[in-house]
Amino acid sequence: MAARARLVLASASPRRLALLRQIGVEPDAVIAADVDESELPGELPRDYVLRVALAKAAVLRARETASLVLAADTAVACGRRILPKTEDETAARLCLELMSGRAHRVFSGVALAFMAIALVSATGVLLWKKWDWLAVAAFVTSVPQLVAWLDDS
Repeated sequence: MAARARLVLASASPRRLALLRQIGVEPDAVIAADVDESELPGELPRDYVLRVALAKAAVLRARETASLVLAADTAVACGRRILPKTEDETAARLCLELMSGRAHRVFSGVALAFMAIALVSATGVLLWKKWDWLAVAAFVTSVPQLVAWLDDS
């Protein structure tokens, strides 16, 4: 019987690990991939998440040569504009203002690296209602996890 390849999750996101555990998958290692996640000029959201996921997988694949490396990236976009990762409550509010009453898309890119690299992408569309900005201010102030939620979205 051949030995099973190690599964390495290339992520620092507790949410990605939790999602894998929900489907009964426990990675052998969880290692954050240090890659530049800056957007390229004119880069579309779908292309961005695929490029970043592939870069994460490639970085760890170079170190984990006998392992199966799973990497992913997610971005929220309004039109062609990729929303920034929310670092604080002000950024979270700005993102909520931009999304209020507008359709936005959540793009996810997934890279699985072993002997070859396969890419899979998925998108979803959500429609946010017009927000009552006093309610948003109270929500953001009272729930600091919103910042983390927007980062993982």
